[in-house]
Amino acid sequence: MRKPLRIFFIFLCSALQLSSQNENERVKHKWYIPSLATFQFAGNIGTFSAGIGYNIFHDYWQASLLYGYVPPKKGELSINTIAIKNAVSFCRLKLKRNTIQPYIGFTCNYETGNNSFTYLAPQYPNGYYLINSVHLTVFGGIKDRIRIGKNNFLEPYIETGTVDSYMFYYFHEHDIHLNQIFSMALGVNYVF
Repeated sequence: MRKPLRIFFIFLCSALQLSSQNENERVKHKWYIPSLATFQFAGNIGTFSAGIGYNIFHDYWQASLLYGYVPPKKGELSINTIAIKNAVSFCRLKLKRNTIQPYIGFTCNYETGNNSFTYLAPQYPNGYYLINSVHLTVFGGIKDRIRIGKNNFLEPYIETGTVDSYMFYYFHEHDIHLNQIFSMALGVNYVF
């Protein structure tokens, strides 16, 4: 568990270092410099996940690259994932200092360890197991954009979503209920 935590803290410190640049550099990002750092608890990426991302099209589209970690106490074995997360806001409600934004999105996850498989082993017949190293998720949520400086924001969010294999089993198994296939996530984006 120490190695993933070290990676997370190095990653987070690097992202926050970008935010400490002078004010003019923060306003005009070069296209390859991320514009946000994310930390998330739960939500089908990992028990803890962190990453960097971009706000695109006047902050209506958010694209992020996240590293997720599930400790052995939660998943029997440690699980490491890489995820590409996309979220699209479809409206904004402006308050005094805050902006509330509902959003929908999808994520593509890849489990990097030996706990999963991309191809079915030859001893199993076709269709016996679903591929479990790559997953698509769909989610919806709401975030609050809070100004914390001239050009910096915090975006706490809550979302709910499900994984492709959960949906597959929901539609093919009669003993799985809709409330069993969704999970919640809590997170925060630091926009710089």
